[in-house]
Amino acid sequence: KVAGLVNLDEASRDVPLDWLMCFSSIAAVKGNVGQGDYAAANGFMDSYAGYRNGLVALGERHGRTLSLNWPLWREGGMKVDAATEASLARATGLAALRTESGIEALYRAWGAGLAQVAVLEGDPVRVRRFLTDDHAPTDARTAPAPVAVSSQSVAEGAELLDKIRRLLAQTASKLSKIKVSEINHDAELTRYGFDSLLLTDFVNQLNQALRLGLDPTIFFAHPTLNSLARHLRDEHAAQLVNALGVAAAAAPVVASAPGAAPVAVPEAVAAATERAPQLLEKVTRMLGQAAARQLKLKASEINGDAELSSYGFDSLQLAEFVNRLNQDYGLALAPTVFFEYPTLNRFARHLSDAHHAALAARLEVAARPEPAAQPVARADRMPAQSGIAIRSRFGVNAVAAAAAQPVDDPVVIVGMSGCFPMADDIDQFWTNLREGRDCMSEIPPDRWDWRATWGDPTKEVNKTNIKWGGFIDGVGHFDPLFFGISPKEAEVMDPQQRLLMLHVWNCIEDAGHAPASLAGSRTAILAGTGTTGYLDVVSRAQVPIEGYTITGGVQSVGPNRMSYFLDLRGPSEPVETACSSALVALHRGVQSIRSGESDMAIVGGVNTIVSPNPHISFSKAGMLSVDGRCKTFSDQANGYARGEGVGMLLLKRLSAAERDGDHIYAIVRGTSENHGGRANSLTAPNPNAQ
Repeated sequence: KVAGLVNLDEASRDVPLDWLMCFSSIAAVKGNVGQGDYAAANGFMDSYAGYRNGLVALGERHGRTLSLNWPLWREGGMKVDAATEASLARATGLAALRTESGIEALYRAWGAGLAQVAVLEGDPVRVRRFLTDDHAPTDARTAPAPVAVSSQSVAEGAELLDKIRRLLAQTASKLSKIKVSEINHDAELTRYGFDSLLLTDFVNQLNQALRLGLDPTIFFAHPTLNSLARHLRDEHAAQLVNALGVAAAAAPVVASAPGAAPVAVPEAVAAATERAPQLLEKVTRMLGQAAARQLKLKASEINGDAELSSYGFDSLQLAEFVNRLNQDYGLALAPTVFFEYPTLNRFARHLSDAHHAALAARLEVAARPEPAAQPVARADRMPAQSGIAIRSRFGVNAVAAAAAQPVDDPVVIVGMSGCFPMADDIDQFWTNLREGRDCMSEIPPDRWDWRATWGDPTKEVNKTNIKWGGFIDGVGHFDPLFFGISPKEAEVMDPQQRLLMLHVWNCIEDAGHAPASLAGSRTAILAGTGTTGYLDVVSRAQVPIEGYTITGGVQSVGPNRMSYFLDLRGPSEPVETACSSALVALHRGVQSIRSGESDMAIVGGVNTIVSPNPHISFSKAGMLSVDGRCKTFSDQANGYARGEGVGMLLLKRLSAAERDGDHIYAIVRGTSENHGGRANSLTAPNPNAQ
């Protein structure tokens, strides 16, 4: 829809059109579960209609543009069955649009002179409620959220597992040129020299041999041959049985649990190993017949271990499928259930475990006794801490204020300041984001001459083929005397220390406080930071070593300089956890306030790129994008691009912010911190931990 509309408009820009009409969808107005891409494409059409009308006013296009947000048509090509239409009416009040109503609406919409018109048919009161409700439709709102539940397989499937292990070892041996007998199945493949390219070759060979659709990222979760073998046995048993000629082991159980607190433990958890084979068999047969009817195929032609998408099931057909099941069996499933259970066999196991009682009654299978639900308390927020002192400048009794604190007293953001590539402040940064501005550039001369280090990092010493990054302007701008620092000392201060001081000050002012008024307060400064190599720059410039040279380059001094300057008494420390440094700093700031250790916390992060050495090292590690662009979640991703920036936030409790009349930017609803543990490599993510 996007490319078609843009190309059609470009091709007809000089054609004297009378009109151009876009057939959009109400999915662009209210969204639809499982159709994020469809909703986005139609939303683009709606916006493009207004954009094109603007071009018409400028004389750059001809003919008025109208975008119509259509609902489902009763006689249209995307029509649904009666069960789905009834479910839609119950949830939203909408009815499928009749042809005569649609044609009349088309003429009325054109006569209204608008750029966008949504067309709806149904119960006016319920439709209006549906359109003004900020929540999802009832079915989606009450549907249980999928939760993975670990359990032992019913059978080991030793023969299948053994053959999988043998195949994996032979493939690994062929790729690594190492004898099979020398490969430890419990050792990570990286130990045998498997890098991203070899792992890609490995998974491609497995896909070809076993007719699977694996992705190389599978090695993040399963870095050893044994781990991968067990995963393949559990998730692809039926396909591997056919490929390797053995009996399949049962797959692990997956169950569904409600998401609202208090949470009842699903019966599948209490009796995961007591699966009723009779019910599972009937559910499997029922799903196969239902899918066959919808696809107009014979049930024998449907492979229960093949993903439904391979039979042409799109989001609309999956919604129709699940709505029919809901109506026939009294369930409350959402189409998103197929994200977790994409095959009929896995879906059948899920239904027989998570909805045993309902399906057993409908399918005339003796239901097993249901264990009593065990309530699980879940706290959305940390309880308020007692005994929190109030800053002396307010003249409020600390004990009385603490006693009056509400139970629900979250941490909020009341001040902020930042500087980013091509954005001297937060407002310009927001403008850049809103306009989609590309802020990457070549390495500027005031950092280093990238031509001097240009070369092939795989063949040349101290060379890199990366010349891109995001760089802030005025990284050296600093008024040392304002902060009581001599110009000579300021020269050897890491720019990160200078930027930190500037934006801590600006952040406090943005919150409406005089920085000097914080003197003596329990205010923490926690800043994400890292080594920049600035001391190497100072050394190459042959600046004489002085007593303050070392403090200018040590990261712990950065936040402590500002705590010293402002006489702040809360914790003051750097946080160095690589890409997560600023987030971990935020987490620790929130914890410091919640524990009563601090009344306020200034948190954030700072990063500058002043030396070519880290650039060269990251490049040699294969971590940097050659074209200087991050392509997150894209199959075109080729590394990340380094960038500079600084951002600081001022945190305090909601009750304190309301008492002081602060402007509240946002509420911090929750933070947490953990480590991924052992992963595919030192810098690789671990999906099992994350």
